[in-house]
Amino acid sequence: MKFLSPVLFIFLNCSFCALCFKTNKSLKLSYNINNLKKSRKNFNNNIKVYSSNEHLKQLKYVREVTNASIQICNNALKECNNDIEKAVELVRKNAKNSLFVSTSVKTQKEGLVAAGILDNKIVLIELLSDSDFVSRNDKFVSFVKNLVNIALVGEMSSLNKSEATANYAASSTTFTSSTHNIDNLLTLPYVDQNGRSNETVGEHLNYLRNIFREDIKIGRFTKYVKRNEQEFLHFYIHNVIEGNNTVGLSGVLLVMNIETLNENLKTKKEDILNIADDLAMHILSAKPVSISVDRLNEKVVKRELDIIKESLKDLKKPENIITNMINGKIRKFYSSVVLLEQEYMLDDTKRKVSQVIKDFSKKHEININVEYFDNFIIGEQNILKD
Repeated sequence: MKFLSPVLFIFLNCSFCALCFKTNKSLKLSYNINNLKKSRKNFNNNIKVYSSNEHLKQLKYVREVTNASIQICNNALKECNNDIEKAVELVRKNAKNSLFVSTSVKTQKEGLVAAGILDNKIVLIELLSDSDFVSRNDKFVSFVKNLVNIALVGEMSSLNKSEATANYAASSTTFTSSTHNIDNLLTLPYVDQNGRSNETVGEHLNYLRNIFREDIKIGRFTKYVKRNEQEFLHFYIHNVIEGNNTVGLSGVLLVMNIETLNENLKTKKEDILNIADDLAMHILSAKPVSISVDRLNEKVVKRELDIIKESLKDLKKPENIITNMINGKIRKFYSSVVLLEQEYMLDDTKRKVSQVIKDFSKKHEININVEYFDNFIIGEQNILKD
């Protein structure tokens, strides 16, 4: 009995320790689970209804333009009731650097860009699909090619002309991708590659939608008609499809005014084509929205000035210094969105595009000016232009 007492004591002591350990472990587990529930509840409260795909797209848009944190962008969207343009302005007004990080944002679209020239007309058009599988299909490629020819040949006089803003010369005959213009384009007779026509463009578009079960539609569209004999029409297509230089993933439509064009084309055609290609490639890379400062949309300039002034309002500096800072920031803005003010991207000379054009004109004794341009990139949208 005396021997059993110590053994029994040890056994009871071990049992008690084991019970305490188990209880403590259970309490810790319960505590961790409760904390996890609270954290999840707080997280759910934070995202609430904003976890929808639409909100995520808006959040991505604001962040892509401003490069601000997700939290700042999310708060801005909440404060602006999910108005993305106001949210961008709010983020930029409160940021140390109010300049755009990018004027282009990604879009969830596939498709092709195609271009063509006929006599005194040039067309650039974008055809969209949901997948690249469809946009690479022969039927899709043939349709976008035919669409260019139809737009070139078709009677477009009933369509609305674009307003003289951004890149457009005030008296030019330019048709752009307004809803009215695209609707009218859809009513034109659809002529296939064999010259047959028994339906409209819109009817053939619906035929393709039924075949592929995708939302195929005309995206952006520009048609320019020459105003005089000095205008040189040119297009450049990048990432061409199947070696066809009229169809690809991005493209530029360019109109240059060249003095004594016909005479210069006889002896300097290659030089003219080279500078046209170079300017088009720069436009595709730098993504300007206007040729010159005076052609930049007044609303865009006013909004930019308001954002800059708002971002500097709390600085305790003399008025003349604030004015200089505002002027410096607006010049920097111009250098990022105005073609002639941009730094030329095809060499390392750090010249402005305007200087590149002057140097070319002097070297080849050809007086040229950029009269109009437009550019489309599949999967990208310019927030100041489109």
